[in-house]
Amino acid sequence: MSLVKPIGLKARPSEWDAWQEQHALEHQSLDALTAVLPVNGTPVTTARQINTTAPLAGGGDLSADRTLSVNNNGVTNALLSQMAANTVKGNNTGGTANAVDLTVAQTLALLGVFGKVSAFKTGDTTSTSTTLTNDADLQLTVVTGTYNLEAFLAFYEAVLGTGGFQFDLAGGSATVGSILWGADGYVTAVAGNPAATAANTAQSYGTVATASTAPSWVKVQGQVTFSSGGTFILRWAQASASANATTFKAKSLMTLERVA
Repeated sequence: MSLVKPIGLKARPSEWDAWQEQHALEHQSLDALTAVLPVNGTPVTTARQINTTAPLAGGGDLSADRTLSVNNNGVTNALLSQMAANTVKGNNTGGTANAVDLTVAQTLALLGVFGKVSAFKTGDTTSTSTTLTNDADLQLTVVTGTYNLEAFLAFYEAVLGTGGFQFDLAGGSATVGSILWGADGYVTAVAGNPAATAANTAQSYGTVATASTAPSWVKVQGQVTFSSGGTFILRWAQASASANATTFKAKSLMTLERVA
């Protein structure tokens, strides 16, 4: 904005410059005030209110600074973030930290409660491959510790001697620090193998029963120590590849009981 020297104003150049600067500052202040006013130019008055609803408290008119606070016991469960199914709020970090949603296994570990976790097959599944694959049902979540292992597995093949059955315990994300386990049962006769000291040592049976109503079976027993938690999954496949499928029976199950 340019200024025109008023007619009749007699001033030295320095005084004129000062007058121009003062005038410019006044306009800047007016522009700044206008910028914070509502569109209609009506200033905000002290009659305006800051209103609160639970769980907040405080507020009031604008005649003074106002402080807002949260009521004691004001934050209800409905105001918390939603939680994953079958979890509880807690802190299992060993130090001061924000709350997290703990799983059942994490909660039991935090409380020092040693319990069992189990999984069972909800339906028959089949395979025509020798590639050991995680079973979709026999999966358990564990934390660091030592567990007793038990399982009961039932299976059969379509044509005698063409597919067989094999399995190991090397699926999942948990780190196995040490393990001692074995399996025995009835395949086409009483069957048993030497105990194993590695989770990926497969127990294999080349010929198994062919009757779905009288399947082969093995019982697994042992003890495993996990150096880090995660999932523990049984893997299985045919012992020899065949288009004649091997079936892993529903109701087969696996259980871990934490003992340390």
